[in-house]
Amino acid sequence: MIISKNDITIRDLENTEKDFDLLLKWLSNEKVTEHSWNENLPWNIEKIKKEFSIDGETNKCLILYKGEEVGYIQYYPIEKDSYKFESEKDFELLKGAYGFDMFIGIPELWGKGIAKNALLLLEEYLYKEKGVKKFASDPEISNKNGLIFWQKAGFKPKFKVEAYDNPEEKSLIMVKEMEKKTLIFNGSPRKNGDTKSLLNILIDNLQGEVKVVDCYFENISPCIDCRYCHKNKGCCIKDEMQEIYKFIEECDSVVIASPVYFGEVTGKLLDAMSRLQCYFTASRFLKDPIYIKPKKGGVILVGGGEGAPDKALSTAKMLLKCMKVNADDIFTPIIDTFTDTRPAVNCKETVENVKALAEFLNT
Repeated sequence: MIISKNDITIRDLENTEKDFDLLLKWLSNEKVTEHSWNENLPWNIEKIKKEFSIDGETNKCLILYKGEEVGYIQYYPIEKDSYKFESEKDFELLKGAYGFDMFIGIPELWGKGIAKNALLLLEEYLYKEKGVKKFASDPEISNKNGLIFWQKAGFKPKFKVEAYDNPEEKSLIMVKEMEKKTLIFNGSPRKNGDTKSLLNILIDNLQGEVKVVDCYFENISPCIDCRYCHKNKGCCIKDEMQEIYKFIEECDSVVIASPVYFGEVTGKLLDAMSRLQCYFTASRFLKDPIYIKPKKGGVILVGGGEGAPDKALSTAKMLLKCMKVNADDIFTPIIDTFTDTRPAVNCKETVENVKALAEFLNT
């Protein structure tokens, strides 16, 4: 198996001296083995070959960054004997899941997002090629950095088990489910208007969980430029946007839908979107970006008469970019500027385009 995306490649580990020597080099570093693969210290080539030779259900791979081997990742189906489950209920929670173990063997490369991107790449491969929809990890409770890493990667803590290699240590079972999540920002003040009618068609054709933010009816204050986020992560305004932040960071898709008012998306939509400022400042001023899962996006704009949509479309694309939607991952914008002469749902082309958007977000 060889899979690649951007600067990351994952390939199968080979039973060669080259690969075994790499593993020995990495696992001879105390920083690397502080919280992982430390049961056989000190490692030697015989132990490496016994531990990492290709066999059984565990798929063993190397991580490459810009063409150079930098780390190790393995994946395997969770079985009843994988952990010392305290109850049948615990095993049922992990039934059908695949487990991950990994490390980056060069400490100088830690913090560059290599492990995160490798994990996302492997998750995508298993999801698309093998239909795996649930993943698990088991960092030791004492491994604070490991717990933070898996949590940022979307894994949620479930229960504790006795550590696989150390009976005196506890591991935390963390699980990530791959059900698709779509976040929709509705900028219309009309509960049964053209924008909402098109969103109803979209929602009916979407798979997974869908969250709609009706900007005119949510308790969301606009950004007041208090500069809290210049020194702290996140936003200090405690309203419904706090829950929406969580969805932004972990969802698979974002759709911005709005009427066009004076050539722009609506004011209430912009109020809500102004609260994305904390993502910009975390990266620009704190130098510590808030992790947002890369995602797909869509834009739906409706209007009538002389409502030129160009500026509204430009704004919508900029907002999607703030939420980690690359330009190549935005579906062809759906724009209907004839709603003063007929309802948007009466336009066959517009309706078919909305259904096509749903199909794009589902795949």
